[in-house]
Amino acid sequence: MLRLLSLLFLFTYNSAAGQLYEFDVKDPSTYTYDCGTTTGAYWGVKGDSCALTTTATTISSACQSSGNITLPVNVKINQTGQLSCSDTAWIHYTINGGTTWIPLDTIVGCEQTANTSYWYYPEIPNNSTFQLRVTFDNGAPNDWWQIKDGDIVINDPCFLLPLGWVSLEGRAALLDNVLTIGFEYAHDEVDSIVIERSKDGIAFEPIDVELTTLHTNSTFYEARDRQPYLTTSYYRALVVHEDGTPSKSDIIAINRLFNGMNDILSFFPNPTVDYVFFQPLPNNVRQATIRIVDVMGRQLFELQWEWGEQWLGRISVADWPAGEYVVQLITNGRTEQRKLIIPG
Repeated sequence: MLRLLSLLFLFTYNSAAGQLYEFDVKDPSTYTYDCGTTTGAYWGVKGDSCALTTTATTISSACQSSGNITLPVNVKINQTGQLSCSDTAWIHYTINGGTTWIPLDTIVGCEQTANTSYWYYPEIPNNSTFQLRVTFDNGAPNDWWQIKDGDIVINDPCFLLPLGWVSLEGRAALLDNVLTIGFEYAHDEVDSIVIERSKDGIAFEPIDVELTTLHTNSTFYEARDRQPYLTTSYYRALVVHEDGTPSKSDIIAINRLFNGMNDILSFFPNPTVDYVFFQPLPNNVRQATIRIVDVMGRQLFELQWEWGEQWLGRISVADWPAGEYVVQLITNGRTEQRKLIIPG
């Protein structure tokens, strides 16, 4: 029986899984790119918008001869310096060399910490070819998005473990740190999960954190650390399986001095399948624009918010396609952005 003791984090899969593809920056046969900088250590982008595409990899699973298969894909995103909220990374894929690119993720620069690993599990036809595209949009002249050796890995579906975490988001709020997570598991049930926090990312101690379901019949949850450190707090999860074996998650860092104390864009639930509620704006905000765009930058919604309107705004997204969107708040010459997820 699964006992949720606290927050669920990104689970790291068995590194022994068979690899069908691994990015090698020194081997041009493993990728193509339209711009950016390549060195012996990385492909990077600054002050530009560039895309890198992996070469076609044939996916022929010995575990299943026909139908769709779940393909485990790992992408690690690196950054140097502190990227702004307008610097964005997009991850798409296509099958059989098609011209339609299917979105997997949208990553906002100011919400991402360096060396962050993301797992994706697209459903694709067996005996097809698979390509991944990573697009970096970076207006900063000195700070970089980077992809290094081994930062893109496509694993053999036969080695897919039955348990995995599908998303992890974190941000600083006024009084606490807010973390949103999503998980999936099959027959390999988890006995308990303990959340640990650290000041330096080295020495961790367990903390008491409660999970809140974001919407009915969902595997997405939110947790709040009510006593975060004043500057940076590091978090990880210790997963104890039914057989007693432990697994440690990756580490996420939340810097309160950078991304939290003055943020005024707040909405819930996230993910959602029906409504999005916007928290009232502070009294000192005279005018603001709330805008929602899709992963291609197309505007889907806009609201002008005048001073004195201290109401809890609500919009319906029940008819929107499943996927990821970006919510923007523009006020006083400043733009805040947050990711909105509508699960399928």
